[in-house]
Amino acid sequence: MPDFPVRLLKNPTAAQVDETVSLCLRAYEGDKTVDCLVGGDQSLVDPLFRAMIRATTAGGEFYVVVNHSEKILGLGLWFGPGEDLFSTEEQRKLGFNDFFGRLSPEAQKWWTETYPAKVGEFLTHHLGPQGGLNSFFLSNLATDPAFQRTSVATKIVDTVFQQAVAEDNRLVLMAGNAKNVRLY
Repeated sequence: MPDFPVRLLKNPTAAQVDETVSLCLRAYEGDKTVDCLVGGDQSLVDPLFRAMIRATTAGGEFYVVVNHSEKILGLGLWFGPGEDLFSTEEQRKLGFNDFFGRLSPEAQKWWTETYPAKVGEFLTHHLGPQGGLNSFFLSNLATDPAFQRTSVATKIVDTVFQQAVAEDNRLVLMAGNAKNVRLY
């Protein structure tokens, strides 16, 4: 793969947000984890990714890999030690509240009760009770399907890994399927 750069987007333009949402839609087409996150309502996939991207710009680190014409080939949404996606009202106001309001009551219950409890148990078991305080968490990693298996995602993960090592922190990658477990 050509040496495409990794960039930290602090204030993405509306066009960059649209481009990365479109990339996520292509990269996650048919993904069962995403289907679960939207309660089976495919009309909510775009609003979910849009909310994730916008919330990350408010409280996390939004990395992209671009080609020479500035087309975004991949993205990584990261939260540093002690931070989390949708953990503040500021983040939730950037699309999550609207997304959540459109979910079925069953999906809302899953988001508020089941999901946080299960993820919390998992993280405590594997990282200990204070594990989130010294870990960088990956919320989303996506590569344009045309560029998958070309090290785009690896470049993003390596960039954050170097930052984590320099700060004596860990990297936490959770996968929604067996294929991504192997890739990570």
